[in-house]
Amino acid sequence: MTLSVVQQITYNLLAQAPSMILIDGSDPVGADPNSLVNKITTVGLSLGVAVAVILVSISGYKMMSSKGDAKGIQDAQDQIQNALMGFLLILLAVALVRIILGALGIADLVG
Repeated sequence: MTLSVVQQITYNLLAQAPSMILIDGSDPVGADPNSLVNKITTVGLSLGVAVAVILVSISGYKMMSSKGDAKGIQDAQDQIQNALMGFLLILLAVALVRIILGALGIADLVG
């Protein structure tokens, strides 16, 4: 049975897929479990930092614009506290994932 040209090209590309390198020089996500874990934790941590900074900034603005209103100041302080606790939760989740995967030998602890 002979393969068409398109089938041959597709077969060759799929055979080389694990050894292909992405444009930015990193490994493709499917090639190495370490790269998958690192990419997921990096993206999650980056999003967590961005959201925490935005929430703290908004809360700081609310605190400044409350004009001495005790309820407004308390609400802004609560929002800042919740944003920081959420960020710490994200940090703990990333650390826990890396520790568990490192203990199982699936991923390196050094990312």
